[in-house]
Amino acid sequence: MLLWTTLLARSQGTFFIDQQSTNQTEGSAGLAVGLPMGQSFTPTFSSVSYLVLFLFDGDIFHNAGGTVLVNLRSNSVTGTILGTSAAVFVPDEFFGLTNFVFSTPVAVTPGVTYYFQPVIQSGSLGLGSILTDGSYTGGSRIVNGSPQPNFNLWFQEGIIAVPEPSSALLALLGSGVWLSVRRRRVR
Repeated sequence: MLLWTTLLARSQGTFFIDQQSTNQTEGSAGLAVGLPMGQSFTPTFSSVSYLVLFLFDGDIFHNAGGTVLVNLRSNSVTGTILGTSAAVFVPDEFFGLTNFVFSTPVAVTPGVTYYFQPVIQSGSLGLGSILTDGSYTGGSRIVNGSPQPNFNLWFQEGIIAVPEPSSALLALLGSGVWLSVRRRRVR
């Protein structure tokens, strides 16, 4: 059983970080304030599979939480939508990292600026994001459609690589099939 578990564990995806803002917290920003709002970034990978945001529920008067998704856009924070992540429920009083995964990797051109836009799909309008300083040079926070170069949303973006099954796992499965066929022939 231990061998089987070890072999299967290799088939899980690995997250590779392409771009991220710093961990130097400088404040917070509501997701429903200063629309259109978002973050520009400049990838070095040729696709984006996931995005992580540091979100919180700042609405102390409603015990609702909310559902958020992320649009990945070209040209501007209101530009063409290249991909939309799966929606994620952010519970009441939440404060932490939230993973947004795209069902298929979104193709991007390394070195070109792109934009992501968190969207509250339903629930609390008090959902917000942690801000970092302006030391991320590949982009900036967008408020009212304009860049705010001294701030960034706290984010990470990158790809998810799912490795091929290990040779040992394939050999084990092949042996099991061979033994099963052999036993049927003997009977």
